[in-house]
Amino acid sequence: MKKFYSIDAADVCVKQYCHAHSGDCPLLSKDSDLEVAGLPCWDFSIAGKRRMEEGPTNTAFITHAKRMVEKENLRIQMIKLLYGGHYNIKKLMTETDDVGHSGASRERVYLILSHKRKTVEIADPVAVYEKIRNFIRQSIQTTPSDYMVSSDSEVLREAAQLAVKRGMRAPATVAPGRLGVKKLLNKREKQAVAYLDHAYKQRAKQNPEFDPDLVYFLGDNPWNRIVWSAASGRLPTLRMNRGLMWIPHRSRWLTARERLASMGFPVTQAMAEAMGSMEIPIKDVQRASSAAGNAMHFGVVGLVQMVALASYRRT
Repeated sequence: MKKFYSIDAADVCVKQYCHAHSGDCPLLSKDSDLEVAGLPCWDFSIAGKRRMEEGPTNTAFITHAKRMVEKENLRIQMIKLLYGGHYNIKKLMTETDDVGHSGASRERVYLILSHKRKTVEIADPVAVYEKIRNFIRQSIQTTPSDYMVSSDSEVLREAAQLAVKRGMRAPATVAPGRLGVKKLLNKREKQAVAYLDHAYKQRAKQNPEFDPDLVYFLGDNPWNRIVWSAASGRLPTLRMNRGLMWIPHRSRWLTARERLASMGFPVTQAMAEAMGSMEIPIKDVQRASSAAGNAMHFGVVGLVQMVALASYRRT
């Protein structure tokens, strides 16, 4: 609360030096009808210290609220505290299969904030979202293997980068579809794969390489917590933890482009054509992997934006 009162009383920086224009450019847009913002979730994550609004990232919440109020344009209690005086708030509980991505996993809460004086609700966004997602869920469903779109050469390029990072020799193609990349796993990862193979055999009564949709997450300790697609039929939730997603059926990991594909980004020509957009080229493996682990799901955020725009009008 000390931060809140201090920031609320402070002036807002309205300009900042812009390297693109070699001068000061305005930071507060006056003509935007919609803003999409993802606030930091580290203090709310089960992987963190669960400090909630008392954590160090609370400044991002408070300054964002201050900026929005100046423009006049997750912890629901904190959102209400910071925004409730100026905005009506509607909450949407979302999953990736709301947009057909049943093979992925990214449960998120979206809050639609509509200005109390400048907008009028013409349809309940929660009801609109529910109707659309029910239709999509009945129309299409993906599986983890739908995202495995990388060629052998692409996998080998990633393997070469990992080999350099780990001080090992880069692998070569043994046969089409059979790459010698397993040797790049470190000792802990190989032990994890062996442990998960054994656990899967006991669970499914078949060898793991026979399941094309089976994926292990090797970033966590499987002896404490098993993270795989065997139980849910979905890829494990992507995180900033850059642990490998191992695919027993293909004896390789999920590439950075495939991670982005699972997040709904148009990273193949077929996806781009279906979405009516340009294909996103993947040139920087590390950046692509980081983006996938930290991004909103491309399809879900698009649907939420569409619902928000359709449910309100200006006063």
